[in-house]
Amino acid sequence: DATYQTTAKNIAGWTVKTTPSNATGVFTNTNQIVTYVYEKADGAPVTVKYTDDKGNELATPDTLNGKLDAPYQTTAKNIAGWTVKTTPSNATGVFTNTNQTVTYVYEKADAAPVAVKYTDDKGNELATPDTLNGKLDAPYQATAKNLSGWKLKTMPSNAKGVFTSESQTVNFVYVKQTDDTKKDDPKSNNPKPNNPKPDKNKPAIKINENNPKAKQTTITKQAKLPKTGDNKQNNILFGVIGTCFVLLGAFALTKKTS
Repeated sequence: DATYQTTAKNIAGWTVKTTPSNATGVFTNTNQIVTYVYEKADGAPVTVKYTDDKGNELATPDTLNGKLDAPYQTTAKNIAGWTVKTTPSNATGVFTNTNQTVTYVYEKADAAPVAVKYTDDKGNELATPDTLNGKLDAPYQATAKNLSGWKLKTMPSNAKGVFTSESQTVNFVYVKQTDDTKKDDPKSNNPKPNNPKPDKNKPAIKINENNPKAKQTTITKQAKLPKTGDNKQNNILFGVIGTCFVLLGAFALTKKTS
């Protein structure tokens, strides 16, 4: 009939699930058993984060709770425009008595391709189309091809842009390169400078330096050189006169000696 009182023990990793009804009582003439039933203690929470490779959060973190040594399993979220870059090594595990963090790192998802075409103004393809690929929101730049005999008509407005989730087409339209279009295209020809030779027969113009306001005066044309035919006639005449002088000299010398 004496009273007794029992208490639960502190067992690491365990907690009392229920306190028995005969935890306190009185001694009797028969054996009594007081049984404390335990269960695993609560583990520390597991935090699940979803970030880009710079640590910026892309979605609200989640928190998982469970008993010590109980298994946990995490899954990546579907985030529009993003894809999981790497799966963390602790994506699955067990709860412990310390906090844990599971971080899913994302990168931009692959965007729809950008088709680059090269056609004439009737839609006929002039060269093999190209395809540009990249991540969503990443910039792209398409460039026109140099096609022999063709000239780019207009630069398409979407030659530069960003990749999106929808397919895009950049169309470079060309026109036949004619003589007229070559004149407009500095790369198609190399025109000679319009610098005609001066006219020798045109009188030179001289400005009076002492009186800038004075009217320009015309300088008399330079004397023309003799023509080729005149030079020949003069040479013959000079030859005849020279021969006469030689003959007269010889005649005078002969008369003197005689």
